[in-house]
Amino acid sequence: MAGSPAPAVSTLPRATRPRAIADACLAVAVTLALLWLSARVPLPSADPGSAPATVASAERGALGAPFVTSFVAFQAASLLLIRLWGRRPGEFGIGLARPRAWVEAACMALVVLGPACGVLFPLVGILRLSPMGVGGVVLGAGFLACLPLAGLMLRRTTAVGEERLLARPQAGQVAAWAGILLAALAVGWALHAGVPAAARIAYALVFVGIGEELLFRGLVQTRLDEAFGRPWRWFGADVGPGLVIGAALFGVSHLLAPANPFQWGWFLWTFAMGLVFGWLRARTGSIAAPALVHGVLDAVAAALSR
Repeated sequence: MAGSPAPAVSTLPRATRPRAIADACLAVAVTLALLWLSARVPLPSADPGSAPATVASAERGALGAPFVTSFVAFQAASLLLIRLWGRRPGEFGIGLARPRAWVEAACMALVVLGPACGVLFPLVGILRLSPMGVGGVVLGAGFLACLPLAGLMLRRTTAVGEERLLARPQAGQVAAWAGILLAALAVGWALHAGVPAAARIAYALVFVGIGEELLFRGLVQTRLDEAFGRPWRWFGADVGPGLVIGAALFGVSHLLAPANPFQWGWFLWTFAMGLVFGWLRARTGSIAAPALVHGVLDAVAAALSR
C-alpha cells in the first residue's frame, strides 16, 4: 500500500497565532517548573541533622527513579492543559489507533536510529569528547543524517488520521495507558533494590518516552503547527516551522533541566533528536511511534549505564 502523509493541520487565523505560541511555551514552562520544584524544594525531615531530601531524591530511594514526578510534570500536566483548552487528546496526535501501523513505523525507525546510537556514542567516547560538550556536535550531526534514511525506510507508511484518533473509545485508551504506567511503576517498586537496572529501564521506556513525546510532539508541536502551518515537505512528511521550534524547545528543556543544567552539548543533540522525533510524529500522524522509539532508545541506554 502506498504511503500517505498525515493530514494537514489547519493554520489558525493570524490574530490567534500568538495564543497558540504562548500555549506551547506555557506547557514547557509548567513542566520545567515542576521538575525544578521536585528536585530542589526540601521535604520536612524529622531528623534536623540529616541532609534534607527532595521529592525526586525520595522517589529514587523508594522506586529507583522519579516515576511520580515525571508522570505529574509531563503527562498529567499536559493532559490537564488539553482539558483546560477545551480540546481532546486525539487532536494532538495522542492515541493508540492502528497499533500495527505505528509499531511497524517505530520498528523501521529503530532500524536506523538504533545502530546510529550504537556507533555515535562509542565514537564520542573514543574521541574523548563529552556528549554534554563538543561531543554533542558529533551526535547532533549523526542524528540529523538519520532523517533521510528514516524517510526511505518509512516511504510506504500510512499515517494515522486525526479522525481515527478521535474515533477511538476513550475509556479503552485510558485503561491501556493506565495499565502500562502501573506496570512500570510496579517494576520500579519491586525490583529497584535488587535489580536497579530494571527500574531504570521501566522508567525510561514508559515514563520518559511517553511523557516527553506527549508534551513536545503532542502539545507543543501541534500548537506550533496550528500557528505556522506545515508548508514544507521533508522526506514524505508535511512539516513547518513548528517542527523546528518544537525541537528547539525540546533541546532547551534539556539545557534547563535540573539534572544537568546548562550543558550546551546536550542541547545540540537533543535538538537534533527532537527534529527526528518530530518528523516521525508528522509522518505517522500520531505520537505513538516516536514515543516507542524514544522509550526504547532511552531504555537501552539505561540498561547499559551503571
